[in-house]
Amino acid sequence: MKFGVLYAKVKTNNGYLGLLPLRNNKIGLICPNGEFTGIWSSEELKYAKENGYEIVVIKGKFKEWGDERWKMKDERWKMKDERWKMKDERWKKGREEKGKEKEKR
Repeated sequence: MKFGVLYAKVKTNNGYLGLLPLRNNKIGLICPNGEFTGIWSSEELKYAKENGYEIVVIKGKFKEWGDERWKMKDERWKMKDERWKMKDERWKKGREEKGKEKEKR
C-alpha cells in the first residue's frame, strides 16, 4: 500500500463500530459499516486492514494534495514576511520620530 492520502473502496467486517470516519453533510462525522468509498491516510487504512477490512486503493492523492498544501503554505509565509517587513518599517519610522522629538526637547 502507498504511503500518504488515498482514495479507497472499503468493505467492513460489520463490527459493532466502524473504524474509518466519513463526513456526512446531513449528520456530520460517522463511522459506518458496509461498503463505501472515501479518502483516508494510509495509516488509517492499514489499521482497518489489520482488523479485517477489505480495501481497494483507487487512487493515491498525496502528490496533488501535498503540492497544493505546500503552495498554500508558501503563499502564507510570503504574506507573513510582507507583513513583518511592513511592521518593521513602521517600527523604524516610529523610533526615528521619537528620536527627533527627543532632539527637539
